[in-house]
Amino acid sequence: MASIASSPVLPVRLAPGSRAGLAQAAFAGRCRKGASCTEPLRGLRVHIGPNGVEGELCLPPLARGLVIFAPGSGGSGHNACHLCVTKSLHGQGLGALLVDLLTPREAHDRTKVFDIDLLSDRLTEAIEWTRSEAGVRDLPIGLFGAEIGGAAVLAAAAANRDRIFGVVTHGGRPDMVMPMLRAVRTPTLLIASDADPLVLALNRLALDMLKSNGQIAVIASADLPADGAAANEQIAQLAAEWFAARLATAPQAQPQARQHA
Repeated sequence: MASIASSPVLPVRLAPGSRAGLAQAAFAGRCRKGASCTEPLRGLRVHIGPNGVEGELCLPPLARGLVIFAPGSGGSGHNACHLCVTKSLHGQGLGALLVDLLTPREAHDRTKVFDIDLLSDRLTEAIEWTRSEAGVRDLPIGLFGAEIGGAAVLAAAAANRDRIFGVVTHGGRPDMVMPMLRAVRTPTLLIASDADPLVLALNRLALDMLKSNGQIAVIASADLPADGAAANEQIAQLAAEWFAARLATAPQAQPQARQHA
């Protein structure tokens, strides 16, 4: 599997008593070396925006950036793959905000689960929320989403093109947002498995529309065990390397690091 080079950036120091500092302390023990990707999160539960949306904020020591996750189910629920990616981000000095884009009641409404405009708006609320939180407001932001969540992050990247510095989708549904793809200016990595030829074909079509802003990585399913753990590890490594390289060169990174030095 090809690796994606990363470059260093000065970290941000968080005040121990701040909300971000509490998230860092809560998360510090979870992503120790060798920790299982299936271990539950111990980040800080936060309330985002006026619509009852919540998320789990997980920050490593000296965070260098923050990745906002959209659930693969569209509205709520983060799976083992997301936990695995979070662990790999931690190893690169990047934090994670795993957002439930729908409230528990909304998540039972199938029209809302597939409402990309609504999900994208909720992601924008999460982006706005980070800008008001001491300790994370200056961190460069990336977006990660799978399946329907992949469509939502692409739509959010198109709507927030000057504020998002990296996007990764896994098994995403770009066909749900094809008209918006030409508006995406953010470097975007599309990860797809050859085990799902239809989704792979859709991602290849999306790559053509993203032009120079996009790359694709194909997971070779025949080489992996059936339990999915090895595939999750590959996805996590690809995503973490992509975000580390792109967020490190974000315009906010250097001024922010000097400010907090």
